[in-house]
Formats: sequence, structure tokens, C-alpha cells
Amino acid sequence: MRWLLLFTGLALALAPPAQAQENDNELEATLGEVGEAYARAYTQPLADVLGADFNAGLFHTARVRRLGLNVYLGISGAAVRIPASSRRFSLTYTGQVDVEVEAGPVRRTLTLPATFEAREAPTIFGEEEEPQVDYLSRYDTTVTYLGITLPVAGEEAGQVETIGGLANIDLIGAPMLHLRVGSVLSTDLIVRWIPARLVEQGIRAAGGNPDEVGSAELFGLGVRHGLNTYLPVLPMDLAVQVLWQRARLADAAEEEILRVDAFAASLQASKQWRFVSLYGGVQTEETKLRVQYTFEDRGATVPVDFTLTGAMKTRLVLGTALHLGPVLLNAGATFGSFTTYTGGLGLAW
Repeated sequence: MRWLLLFTGLALALAPPAQAQENDNELEATLGEVGEAYARAYTQPLADVLGADFNAGLFHTARVRRLGLNVYLGISGAAVRIPASSRRFSLTYTGQVDVEVEAGPVRRTLTLPATFEAREAPTIFGEEEEPQVDYLSRYDTTVTYLGITLPVAGEEAGQVETIGGLANIDLIGAPMLHLRVGSVLSTDLIVRWIPARLVEQGIRAAGGNPDEVGSAELFGLGVRHGLNTYLPVLPMDLAVQVLWQRARLADAAEEEILRVDAFAASLQASKQWRFVSLYGGVQTEETKLRVQYTFEDRGATVPVDFTLTGAMKTRLVLGTALHLGPVLLNAGATFGSFTTYTGGLGLAW
């Protein structure tokens, strides 16, 4: 099975391909070959998967003390299987092609509008082989010869090569450090992050130099509030939580290429026995992926900047935890547009 940890996947995106310029990374160089319409369809599955991953594994208990020291520090992770529907796309879009036209003694090469049709083209998670896209240009225009305007009309059909996938994998995982500190008035503070050193190690493992090809970082902040203070007769723990996370991918010049903003709000419940607890909840969420790059089109430099919304809007969370003194081990799954598997290992006191 082909899979990647998230920080390694970001590192692979940062590693420069042989054909790229010195300070390019692979994702930036690949997107630079296509316009916005194609790039949107190509990267939409990335927005979907990152949202499913980032907003999973955000809790393993709903127990919140009203007052007193309450700390959890551990590794929290989630894994998403990439479905077949996220590997290919079909798209009809407009662009330009160079067409050689004839009008009497005149032969000219004109840049004309055309309709392109991509059929089952690979997304960022698709096959690396570069596909062919069909195009059709119907034209009715004029050219000038010796001061005389000559009409030209016709159509030109053909194929052009476009970009292949970058990460043909089955699973992508997002392990990160998770710190929860409380409690004051039944409220805990939550911090999540991926250490920069792990990203740097991933870049080096992928054959890149972090000082030359760019950087990746992730940070999250949230709060959780216990509801048992208001409902003391409940036979279980109940809490609400909101959490925001941001991941950023930049090139060597620290120009941003990708930025992910993920927001999640959940209603949580859990029941603990001596060594075992069960937890669950419902969660609403939104993920935004901002993509920025430069499209090189016939010698012209076109800045591209767009934002995509992830597919996940709500999910059901189910899991169980094992309490072995200060050691806490949990595993679970979430169910929505994607099924995400979660786990964690940490110390709680």
C-alpha cells in the first residue's frame, strides 16, 4: 500500500524536479504549466483530503475539570484513504492555441481561442503519466497583406500534453503534536503543531535542501468547554469545542504557494470506566485551500490566486481509549464525505 505522512508529503512537494529551475519546487513548477481552470480541478482533491485529515483526531474525551491542572501531551494522527473519484477529473475549459492559417499567398501563425476537453485526466493524486487534452479552435478572422485585409475562417483540432499527478498514493496521514492544558471555569486550551524539524528532515529525505526549496508549517489553536457544570446529573461527560488550524507551504523566497485554513466545532460525549472509555460526537467544519503560483503562457507571466473549499462539512466521530496510568492510547474513526481513521498516544495528568 502506498501512503505518506503529511509532513513527508509536503516535503516531497517541495523537492525540486530535475527540469525545474533552481528555486522551484515540484508543485509550483507543475502548476506553472496550466491555467486557473485546470489547476482548480487538479487540486480540488487536495483541499478535500487535507480537510478530512486536519479536522480528524481532535479529541478523545469530553471530560473537563471545573478547576485545576489538567494536561495532555501526545501525538495525534489521522489517515484518509484517497478514493478513485479523487484521482481523475473531466473538464471543458477555454484557452488559446497557435494556429497556422492561409489566405491566398499569406501564411500566418495566429494565437486563437480554443475549447479544451480533458477526459479522465489525473489530479494531484493521479498517475504521473502526462495525458493528452483535446482542443478545437473555430475561427473567423482577418489577416493583412500589403495593406489588403483578407478573411480567413476554418477550424483546427488537435491535442496538447498537460500535467500528470504528483502523489499517486493510497493513504495520507497527518501526525502532529497535541497539547491540552486546563482547566479554568471548565475550559481547556488546545494547541496542535508539526515541529519544523520534522518537515526539514522530510525535505532532506526527499532529496531537497530546506534552505533552497522552501518550507512547510502547521499550527492549530482551540478551546474546549465542559457542560457538566450546567448538567451535573448526566451519566456521561459532555463538552463543546472549537478549533482552528493553518498549514502553509512556501517556496525558497518564502512566497506562499499553498495555505490551508481549517475550522471545526464539535459537540462531544464520553463515558469512562476504570481503564477504558468510549467517546463520540458530531462535528461541523470548513476547510479553505488557497493556491498561488505563476502561469507561464507564451512568454507572458500570469499570476494565479484562487481558493477552494473542502468537501467535508459534517462528520460523526466514534472511538475508544485505554487508560494505563498516565499513558493514554486512543483509536477511532470519523464518518462523512470521507472515512478517516484516527489514533493517538500520549501522557495525561
